[in-house]
Amino acid sequence: MLCAGLDIGRVTDRTALVVMDNDVVTEAHIVPSVTFREQAAVLEPLMTRLDLVAVDGTGMGLGLLELLRSMGLPVVDHRWRQCGSAHYS
Repeated sequence: MLCAGLDIGRVTDRTALVVMDNDVVTEAHIVPSVTFREQAAVLEPLMTRLDLVAVDGTGMGLGLLELLRSMGLPVVDHRWRQCGSAHYS
């Protein structure tokens, strides 16, 4: 199963997609600091072959998460709470 985590950035930080096959990191992609629409265009071909992508949908991440979801990509909202306890939706 190919899974990934997506950490969303916009101006100061860049967006990072890290792909894992089981417990091994196999790829890391850094997306330029461009609009969310442009980021989605860069991410789409990288994400279509993945089974699941966990995205932090809090704050500004929600906009890109919703855009990726509307494109039919396999994204789930993953929000970290206290000490690593997680919430998925």
